[in-house]
Amino acid sequence: MICPYCGKFLSPTARTCPNCGHEFPLDSGGGEEGIGCFAYIIMVIISFLTAWLLVKIFLGR
Repeated sequence: MICPYCGKFLSPTARTCPNCGHEFPLDSGGGEEGIGCFAYIIMVIISFLTAWLLVKIFLGR
């Protein structure tokens, strides 16, 4: 990993640059993207079923 401020090479596990003191944020672990994607898919399915039900009720098809 390279510090974006001073260009010093750092270890992949470094959280602070020893040269300039820049602090790097901690990784979240990557699980949040999967939960957001799952919630989006569920929302799309529920929206589709709601629209289908409203068409059945109001148009009688």
